[in-house]
Amino acid sequence: MEKKLNEYRKEIDSIDTEIKELFLKRMYISKKIGDFKKLNKLEVLDLNREKEIIEKNSSDIDDKKMKEYYIEFYKKIIDISKKHQL
Repeated sequence: MEKKLNEYRKEIDSIDTEIKELFLKRMYISKKIGDFKKLNKLEVLDLNREKEIIEKNSSDIDDKKMKEYYIEFYKKIIDISKKHQL
């Protein structure tokens, strides 16, 4: 039983590493977007774009509970991205 738990944890560790790499990549691009918006005097906040991104990325999640969790997760990523752009 302990061996199985350790296998699951090892999988989670691997996924966490991937998430970290993708998060850092996303923040790098997000900063570029923020710089572009500042240079062109555009608003950082774009609620229509946020809604579009969330709907596009969650539309294929059939499990209602997982979809709710994913939307919550993604909204947090967007909030962090906006902070990073300022």
